[in-house]
Amino acid sequence: MTAAVKNLLLGVFQVAGPNGMSGASWPHPENHQVEFTDLSMWTSLARRVEEGGFDFLFLADSYGYATIGGEVPPVSIEEGTFARLDPLVLMSALAGVTTDLGLVTTTSTMFETPYANARRFTTLDHLSRGRMGWNVVTGSAQESAAAMFGRSLTPHDQRYDMADDYLDLSYSLFESWEDDAVLADRTTRRWADPAKVGRIAHDGPFHRAHGRYPAPPSPQRTPVVFQAGSSGRGREFAARHAEVVFLQGTTPEAVAAAVADIRARAVAHGRAPDAVRIVVGLSVFTGATAEVAQRRWDELDDLSSVEGAAARYAANTGIDLLALDPDSTLVDAVGEQGQSNIDRYRGLDGSRPPTVREILDEFRVRALRGLVLVGAGGDVADRMADYVAATDVDGFLLEPHLTPGTVDDVVEHVLPSLRARGLFGAAQRGVSLRERVFGHRHLPAAHPAARRRADALLTTR
Repeated sequence: MTAAVKNLLLGVFQVAGPNGMSGASWPHPENHQVEFTDLSMWTSLARRVEEGGFDFLFLADSYGYATIGGEVPPVSIEEGTFARLDPLVLMSALAGVTTDLGLVTTTSTMFETPYANARRFTTLDHLSRGRMGWNVVTGSAQESAAAMFGRSLTPHDQRYDMADDYLDLSYSLFESWEDDAVLADRTTRRWADPAKVGRIAHDGPFHRAHGRYPAPPSPQRTPVVFQAGSSGRGREFAARHAEVVFLQGTTPEAVAAAVADIRARAVAHGRAPDAVRIVVGLSVFTGATAEVAQRRWDELDDLSSVEGAAARYAANTGIDLLALDPDSTLVDAVGEQGQSNIDRYRGLDGSRPPTVREILDEFRVRALRGLVLVGAGGDVADRMADYVAATDVDGFLLEPHLTPGTVDDVVEHVLPSLRARGLFGAAQRGVSLRERVFGHRHLPAAHPAARRRADALLTTR
C-alpha cells in the first residue's frame, strides 16, 4: 500500500426517493430507502451519519426525469426511479436533530430564482448554525425539466454562462451585510445599522436585481459551494466558484488528470490550488469478510434490469441506448446534458470504447457509480488510501446501495481501519461546514464572492 497523508473528507450521498445510486434497489429487504416519505427515516439516517464521523450528508436532486420519445418509460415508474421529493425541505428537520454534521443540498440555476434560493439557504444556514452547503447544478434531464417549467432547451455551455451570472448575483445577496450590521440594541432601539446593509445593483447578461437583501448574514454568509460538472466548461465553472468538487471515479489516471486540471484552472482564477477540495464518488460493498462483501455485490446484480438502466442513462444523457445498434459505440456522441457520462464510454483515456451492449450491461449494475470497492474493511481502506495517493483527491462521497445498511457497514468495518492509518478523524472539527473543511468560516478574499461583497458595501457609502 502507498501511504497517503491526507485527512480524508468523507460525505454520504442520498436522493429523496425510493432508490439510491443502485437503480431499483428498494425491494431489498434490508433497504429502508423505500420509507423516503417518512421523516423519521431521514432523521435516523442523519444521526447515524453524524455519529459515524462523516463530514457531511449530501442530498442530490434533479428537476427532470427520464424520457424516451417524450414520454416517461413505464419501467421508471415501476422501479421507483421516477419518484422524488424536494430535498431542500428536509434540511431544516435534519438541522434540528444534528449538531456538527454538514448538510448539503441541491438547487438548479436554471429553474430557481436567485433571490428566493438565496433566502432559503441563508435561513437554513442560520438554523443549522453554519452547516449548509449548496450543490449547484445547471440542470439534468433537460428535455423533461424544460417541458415541466415551460422553457426552451438551453445549450450545455450556455447553461454555465447563465450559472456564472446566477452565482455572481447570489454572492451579492449573501455578502451584502457587514459583519457588525446587526446591533440588537434595546437601549437605542436600533436592530441594525442601515449604513452597513449594502445595496444590490446587479445588471448581468441573464439576471437583474436592484435593492437590498432583507435576510441578515448567516454564520457562513455564502454556503459552502459544491459542484459536480466535469466537462471542460463545467471544470472552468468549478475552478471559479466551487469549494468542493464531486467527480465520478474512473481510472486513477483519468481522475488524476481531472484533479490537476481543476487545480490549475483555479490558480488561473487567482485562487490557491487547495482552495478546491475534490471528492470522488465511492460505492463500498463490505462486511466482516470478503465473502460477505461479495454477497452484497451479487445481491445488487439481481435487482437491476437492462430496461431500467437504459431509462436512467437516458435521464442523465438524453441518449436512448436501446434505440442504437448494440454493437455500435458512443465515440462520436455529443449531448446537451450529462456529458461526463457520455465521455466515460468514449475511450478518451486510450482504452477500447465499449459497445452499446457492454455499456448497458455495465450501467445496469454500476449505474452512475465510478469507483466500486468490494472487500473486507481493511482491504477497502487500503485501496482508498492507494486511490488518494494516485489521484490527489481529498476524499470520497459514499454512494450507498442500502439505507442505512451501507453507512452502518462502512462505519463498522472501514472507518476504524482508516482511523488506524491516520487517514480519517484527526482534523480539527469546527462548528461551521466551511471550518470543518477549510478551517475558516467565510470565503477567502480570492473567491469572487469576496469581490461581490465589497461592491455591494461600496454602494452604501
